Amino acid sequence: MKYWDSQRTCRTSIFRWFRYYFWRKWLDLFRDSRLYIIRFYQRGVRGWSMQDCWSFDYYLCNVISEGCKHLENVAHGHPVELTSEKWSEILLEIASGFDEFKKMLDFDVDTSTKGSTKEYVKLCDERKAKFDKSLDLMKIYFGNLWD
Repeated sequence: MKYWDSQRTCRTSIFRWFRYYFWRKWLDLFRDSRLYIIRFYQRGVRGWSMQDCWSFDYYLCNVISEGCKHLENVAHGHPVELTSEKWSEILLEIASGFDEFKKMLDFDVDTSTKGSTKEYVKLCDERKAKFDKSLDLMKIYFGNLWD
């Protein structure tokens, strides 16, 4: 009788794995594919989807940061008053400021500041200062963000 019980548990656990993990994942993927299509369409038509509005600041941080990095790599021009090297530095500074703000939203903390609240506050203040500087640069050069 004990042998049968041990085999039955093994069979039961395999059946449960198939039922709950394998089969359910495929059903979830099928159900969610409709939402992926809707979000893809909304981003194509409007440039944003309803899901992006859940945390719009995080979405914009990603878009602006990645866009400035891409623009720095492929830019063919720069503002008249700047050289191309200075323009690349400004684009990277804008991108790094938005990356720092994204880290603040993620509560990304260095391992050295995990135990200290004062160090964490100091780190957040430094990140906020970098973000403020990148916003100031965005105000000045917003009309020049083109390729």
